[in-house]
Amino acid sequence: MSEDRPTLFAGASASAQRVGDHAGKAIARALRDNGVDVIFTLCGGHVLPILDGCIDAGIRIVDTRHEGAAVMAAAAYATSTRKPGVAAITAGPGFTNAVTGIADANHSGTPVVVLGGRTPLKSWKRDAIQDVDQLAIARVITKRVVLCLEGSRAGEYVADALWHATSPRAGAVYVELPTDVLLDPPGGSPGWEPGFPSNVEPAAASVGQLTAMLERAERPVLLCGSGAHYSGADEALARFSDRTKVPVTTTGPARGLLPDSHPGCLGGLAHGGVAVALADLVVVAGSRFDGNLLFGGSPLFQSHQRIAQIDVRREAFGGNRTPDLAVLGDVGAVLDAIDIAPKDAWLAESRTYADSSRKAWSDESDASADGVHPGFLARAVNAAAPRDRTLVADGGDILTWAIAHFTAERAGSILTTGTALGTLGVGVPFAVGAKAARRSDTVICLTGDGAFGFCAMEVDTSARLGLPVVVVVSNNGAWADVQHEQSAWFGGDRIVASELGFSRYEKLAEMVGGFGAYVEEPADVQPAIEEAIASGKTSVVNVRTDPSVVSEILRGIGQLGVM
Repeated sequence: MSEDRPTLFAGASASAQRVGDHAGKAIARALRDNGVDVIFTLCGGHVLPILDGCIDAGIRIVDTRHEGAAVMAAAAYATSTRKPGVAAITAGPGFTNAVTGIADANHSGTPVVVLGGRTPLKSWKRDAIQDVDQLAIARVITKRVVLCLEGSRAGEYVADALWHATSPRAGAVYVELPTDVLLDPPGGSPGWEPGFPSNVEPAAASVGQLTAMLERAERPVLLCGSGAHYSGADEALARFSDRTKVPVTTTGPARGLLPDSHPGCLGGLAHGGVAVALADLVVVAGSRFDGNLLFGGSPLFQSHQRIAQIDVRREAFGGNRTPDLAVLGDVGAVLDAIDIAPKDAWLAESRTYADSSRKAWSDESDASADGVHPGFLARAVNAAAPRDRTLVADGGDILTWAIAHFTAERAGSILTTGTALGTLGVGVPFAVGAKAARRSDTVICLTGDGAFGFCAMEVDTSARLGLPVVVVVSNNGAWADVQHEQSAWFGGDRIVASELGFSRYEKLAEMVGGFGAYVEEPADVQPAIEEAIASGKTSVVNVRTDPSVVSEILRGIGQLGVM
């Protein structure tokens, strides 16, 4: 082609100049100085200065195949480390792709900072390519929205966002950074140190009231949620349990806050829920009465029970269920201040209920099935995983079996779909984010075939960046939970749009140079998972499960009115 052929864009490239120092470098320094060592992204022109700055700051970049996956991976990193996860998202469709990840992080109280690129200020209100009112969207799905208009203050804005993301209640903070602002020269130190107290000291009077309630109670239970996890209440919780013998059940990110093997732990609500229902006093620490807690109603909670709440946020108290006592304070500080006569007999009794629940789930998982029973699969994943592991669960019915069979021995070691938002497709991004946070862990994601389809290409991210995870697909060839509803509502001959077919998903792992296996028989499940782990590669174990099996939880959830 002739060099002098006239073109529409002739001379445009010659006008481009190499960019030297810029605000993106100040942002990266602010991230590094505040303990951020990983950033999740999908590259785009509007955030290139931030990514460039990360090179000099020594911040590792994990680049995903979808912006929503980038934010989900950042959220998993935050849950695994209890530090803020950070994602950089380009403008327009890049931002709108990320919306579900942002909303899910904020809804679950996960500290995530999203650095959003935006078209240059000079292009606003001109219908520029990839321009949309991102601030308007962000305001309804985050806890805080900030627009930075001065490159000299970009680092300051980011430091402030990190503080707000982790301050109670933790959540998603969005910082909008137009490209021309990012290319401005960086400023110096802001000259001030933003911050929040790490603990909210509880009032002595309310702690005294809670102590008296626990002393009088014959069957108290402590239920710990994500607020307890992010407050770092691990050691205080163990001391409380050892001292008082009050049974403890954990939910959401708090799974493992008190190890399942600890004599005072009943495990998750799937097993600890029986004791909660029979308790005369339930102390809810760091959780709201949302859909996951059945709005504080039956069958989990009873109208005659006394309820106490511990939280660092006044707005967390009450709502769907008014507590008899609200204790404003850090969960760990409150628990350390309580000393009562131990409830040994009730703890022993409550453990029998949890053990009976585990046995019932396990017995059900041994039932005959067409292919592999999903409960059998979840139990096999838990058994195959080594001690240093993080388990991820994503999907509909398979999620309930994972909740029943997965065990946790440390905080942040189980990540699931199970926020009140109920987002599907988080599994592989969560696994990648967890692996970025805990490189020595074996990370296994158990996902339904439908949920896997949302972010299946993140197996490429896993392999390409040397973050090997094992993905186990429960392949029942359908959106089985939806089919269950369709059949119940309209009849079994009215099934539409919920059939997927038994695709060979393991080929995706082989495509990226990983390990793939297809399993149809129960006896082959655990050996295949163990072989995947031993390979050290990104793996997909595709297991044909019985589409007719529906868990007790899923069968009853429609009647509970939580969806």
